[in-house]
Amino acid sequence: MNVMIICLFTAQVTSCILCNVLDNQNLDKGVFQMGLKFYKQFFTSKKEVLDDIEKNGTWPTTFVSGSTDGPPVHWHKDEVQAYIMEGETDFLDAETNKRTMVSAGDKIIVPMGELHAEGAIKDRVVYILALPEPRLPEDFLTMFTPEQRTNQ
Repeated sequence: MNVMIICLFTAQVTSCILCNVLDNQNLDKGVFQMGLKFYKQFFTSKKEVLDDIEKNGTWPTTFVSGSTDGPPVHWHKDEVQAYIMEGETDFLDAETNKRTMVSAGDKIIVPMGELHAEGAIKDRVVYILALPEPRLPEDFLTMFTPEQRTNQ
């Protein structure tokens, strides 16, 4: 009887520890995160953005989207945190098919692998992007099609 209780207890503890380790590793990589996250009026200055980027341990880069009808639905290999510095557009969360308007002062978190698309832009939108590590310009926002997601 005691042996059975100890085995059951040991199995539960091992299971909890394993789940906790997997959750911590995968949450850091965005594996279990679902959906885009929007933080309306998250900041009021570039200093606040850079402070948030430093706090998160990410790397900043600037990206400007010019006038466009918007790209097709896609995903990225890395989580991207986007701070809207100027302009307005919307973002499509392709999993829920919901569009959310964003403008200067808003922050968006796009988990890695999450299908999404930036909406139409009349003039331009200026972003500060926070990436997990420094990237070459041609690499930091590589867009992959929904079909490519199953191959990764």
